Amino acid sequence: MNIVCIDCTLVPAFESLGHTCLVLHPPSGYSRLSPLLEQAHFKPDLIVQQETLGPRKILTDLDEWSCFKAFWSIDTHLNAFWQAAYGRLFDLVLTTQKDWVDKLKLQGLPSVAWLPWYGFEHPWTPWERRAHEVCFVGRVTGHRMPRKNLVDFLCSTFDTTFDQDISFAAMKSLYADSRIAPNESIMAEVNFRSFEAASCGCLVINQRFDNGLEELFEPGREMDTFDHVLELESKIAFYRTNTHRARIVALAGRERVRNEHLPVHRAKRLLALCESSPRSASTGIDSTVNLAMTQWIFHDADRITINLSPVRNTLLSIPCTPDGLATLIRIVHATGSWANLRDLFLPVLQQGQYAHHLGVNLSASMAALHHGQTALAKQFLVRHIATCKPREQGQLFPPGKRFVKRDSLGKIRGDRAGMGAAGARAIHGDPAIVQCRQSQNGLHQGRFSGAVMAQKRDALARLGVERNAFKNAHGTAGFPRVFDMKN
Repeated sequence: MNIVCIDCTLVPAFESLGHTCLVLHPPSGYSRLSPLLEQAHFKPDLIVQQETLGPRKILTDLDEWSCFKAFWSIDTHLNAFWQAAYGRLFDLVLTTQKDWVDKLKLQGLPSVAWLPWYGFEHPWTPWERRAHEVCFVGRVTGHRMPRKNLVDFLCSTFDTTFDQDISFAAMKSLYADSRIAPNESIMAEVNFRSFEAASCGCLVINQRFDNGLEELFEPGREMDTFDHVLELESKIAFYRTNTHRARIVALAGRERVRNEHLPVHRAKRLLALCESSPRSASTGIDSTVNLAMTQWIFHDADRITINLSPVRNTLLSIPCTPDGLATLIRIVHATGSWANLRDLFLPVLQQGQYAHHLGVNLSASMAALHHGQTALAKQFLVRHIATCKPREQGQLFPPGKRFVKRDSLGKIRGDRAGMGAAGARAIHGDPAIVQCRQSQNGLHQGRFSGAVMAQKRDALARLGVERNAFKNAHGTAGFPRVFDMKN
């Protein structure tokens, strides 16, 4: 099999299994895959991209390749905010964190699987020859106070060796010369340290979380766990005086790595998942929208700043989708004026377009609120409440609960085909406004003349934006108070 490996660390394992790999390390930011493959004269059967822990690398032409595509998320617990959009460009998203499989599916990724990190082969250093009793390797900064507190405790309570910002080879040497390696996780992650220290024959004492760790190493036999610092102190003290037991657990953990957690094990599992998973990568309009979402997310987070005008124009030129509309609202808010937003909001309210969609309602409501348009902001809140209901009676927004649709609005497909320059003018100051209308092919937007637009705006001014918009979306049964759930 020909495999394109983008920043993937499993290349030697793939090659040991008989596959041919093209190794690519694109520059940070946005880049196209096609020129790189054409230059290498390489036709892929599989594309695998692994998240890098430094610069972000986004491929903009994945939909041009029909082969299976997989993305391996490493720090899902920190970067799901952009991977939930970018991952839709792939057939399969793999995550090192088991508890994030369902979370990513809830965020719109159709195919997600667990693929933990891995360890490595390393010679065994006899227990009695190890110079360090307790060791911890990890970066400590002002942003990682729990880790700093743990390191301070270990250094003040035990004979602990602490190091940070050292090379991979130096880290392995330190672990191989240490007996006990307490571990600290960020947001209940299963981290590299769990595998690295175990690979070198350390007794790893992990924080106890329900995140799949106990499926990788058996507590009490291949590693140990703790809930709080007093329990950690007690267990370190126990293993310091019961060195035979500590050695047995450390050896068992190392053997578990060698038997189940080496790169070749992960490579085999990745290939098996790719073979058994359905094709689900977005194509066509959906692919364009998902890339635009990714570009907006990175720009908004000041990670990869770009000129948003081409992204905005692209969204205006394609049929409308809920995610595309939500992204367009945010981009127009960032780049345009209140007039631009108003001309985008009114058709959405008048036709009740995507009233069920949290992203549309939230983006529009917050943008309106930013411009002091409280009435409009309330309307997007009202329609969201009206089209959703909590699973538990009596709670408007029950903590941790999802909302279920009350109607089938989510099945209506939108379309702005053929708007082109007309749609752009409507958003950016043309004296005409667009209106949503339902047709056989979905929801389309047409243009009013300037005269008709002026009449409608006069009517809106007389009746009030709130009342008129609500009647257009929900009929004339009456206008409820904002939090009157009976209506």
